[in-house]
Amino acid sequence: MSAKAARRVIGVAALAVLLVADLVLSDRSTQNRDAGRVEQAAERAPEICPEKATESLRCHRLSTGVWAVVYPPVEAPRQSTAPAAPATAAGEPVLWDAGGPGIRPLDAATARRSLPAWLHGSTVVALVEPWVTNTVLETCLKTVEEIAAGDAISDERRDDWSRRYQRDCPLEEFRLDPREYAESFRELQAKEGVFRGVYAQSFGAVRATGVFTELARNHGWAVLDAPAPPPGTTAPALLGDRAAAVEKGLLPLTECGSAPPSDPAAAAACTQRLHALLVDMGAGAKRPTGPNADDYARMTGLLSLSADLEGNAARLKGLMAAWPKFSDADQDLLDKGSFHFTRRYGDGQVLGEFVGYLANVCPAYPGWGHGTGAPADKPLAAALTRMHYPCSAAAPVDGTNWNLPKPADMPRLLVAANAEDPVTPPTAAQAWRTAHPSAEYVEYRYGGHIKAPDEADARIARWITGLGS
Repeated sequence: MSAKAARRVIGVAALAVLLVADLVLSDRSTQNRDAGRVEQAAERAPEICPEKATESLRCHRLSTGVWAVVYPPVEAPRQSTAPAAPATAAGEPVLWDAGGPGIRPLDAATARRSLPAWLHGSTVVALVEPWVTNTVLETCLKTVEEIAAGDAISDERRDDWSRRYQRDCPLEEFRLDPREYAESFRELQAKEGVFRGVYAQSFGAVRATGVFTELARNHGWAVLDAPAPPPGTTAPALLGDRAAAVEKGLLPLTECGSAPPSDPAAAAACTQRLHALLVDMGAGAKRPTGPNADDYARMTGLLSLSADLEGNAARLKGLMAAWPKFSDADQDLLDKGSFHFTRRYGDGQVLGEFVGYLANVCPAYPGWGHGTGAPADKPLAAALTRMHYPCSAAAPVDGTNWNLPKPADMPRLLVAANAEDPVTPPTAAQAWRTAHPSAEYVEYRYGGHIKAPDEADARIARWITGLGS
């Protein structure tokens, strides 16, 4: 067992917490600040996952120090008309990487609701991100808070951040790296049987590359649902494309409506008016008449609400129409959205989830610190850049880069792309197709970052069983 794996063992008792907790990022009182977030993992829960199988789940603590949660098959809901994948039988589990990063495995009932119908008949296994079972200490949270709240990055400031970061935050303790991801997968196969495939959502698609070669050897498959950009994408491209997708998604919520003018000049004018509005909200040129919040909070609040453009359409439309005359309710909505998006408590201190997010995302994409535009030019991209300032301070670590295998070592690959996704825009899915031209492609539409809807399930199930789409 490696030293890293041995240190992770101390987080055993914390596993019970993550099995019953969803990720809830809301404004909390400061009285919970010191006591609740730095206590040792062994004190957070009395028991780990039961040693014997239950009807809802089982667990493994692997030699890598990583935990795995196993969800046995369940019957598909009666109202579902989508078929399960019949070739996925008992003894042929599927790896599920829900992405994030910085999320917790959900309880069994919620997990099953989060999975598509075609996986209901399968044994599904999820790896637990190490930040969940390894305590993120207060010194690390404070350092990340100060870096994430910083202004423009100078070389001197970056050097200071890097020294503090390396001293206070052992990020290798909070991430899944390619080696241990692959080793954990191989060990799971020895325990659960040969895996038939992997269902990877969002950033999970990047991590899934760690098991592609093994899946290809087993003639397995990979379904990438609304995938994050593949390895090799630069950080500025990652953030810039996301900001552009959000701005595009907001356009139908303006006075132009859901169908922008067919006249190119009129359509361009609509786009320019929206951009000018966002610059006005995000560059400090005009202050709201209601409670005064900073520009960063407004932009990150909009980014948070935009993750579900369809569900939050009325709220977003109301905010843009009201600017700059915000009510208390308007500002409260943006504040809560900002806390959620940047993974902070109401007092500004970051949560352990944010450290887990950074530990995984920062080494996956090169080029942090170059920026994607100033607030006066690209306010959404500038807010995303500021949120990721800690990535600029993280020292490069060997063995943390994810890579696509050569074509001969790739499994059968299906990319399910959401043409209206504001978090992982369709440019990301297209990049996967470019990197692997033989990949199949399924497109769906929803103004938000969700799993493929039920109408796509039958096509995916047919593809898995080799019947075509």
